[in-house]
Amino acid sequence: MECVIDFSSRRARRSYLVVVATGFLVFGAALTLGFGVTVVREPSAIACVALLFSLSGLAFGVFQFTSMPYDISFSRDAVEFSVLTGSHRVPWADIEWYWPLQFTVGTSANPGLWVLFKYVDRTARGPKPRRALIGLGANGPVFGSIDEFMTDFDQYVPTKRRRGLRHS
Repeated sequence: MECVIDFSSRRARRSYLVVVATGFLVFGAALTLGFGVTVVREPSAIACVALLFSLSGLAFGVFQFTSMPYDISFSRDAVEFSVLTGSHRVPWADIEWYWPLQFTVGTSANPGLWVLFKYVDRTARGPKPRRALIGLGANGPVFGSIDEFMTDFDQYVPTKRRRGLRHS
């Protein structure tokens, strides 16, 4: 029997992200606590490395809660997306850059890219730079490099695309 999650509903995507982010937070916190106690009691290089890995798991859980959108839409004026801590509407002028990072898992008929983007959040007490990571559908050749694929960002703000390792 095959278990398939239907991600067509917003609620299913949100629920899945809650479960995964909570898992990273709980697992990362437990390992961080455990390895932290180990480092204090018996300092060793392997315990310090393990503590760093557990901290990275904890940090990834926090990142998922605050910066990994489960819903995104594009319009002429702005990009709107929802993360677990709230919804954001970012005008195109407030997008500083976007960077296609990696292909998403899928079929060649429905390719996608992981895209990291930096924007200015003007809803806080002052403008704050923020980043978000999302998987987007992309158009491009069946076999090609990331630079050959086009996303909705390319339609609205093509001059803000970063290629290669250059980003700020």
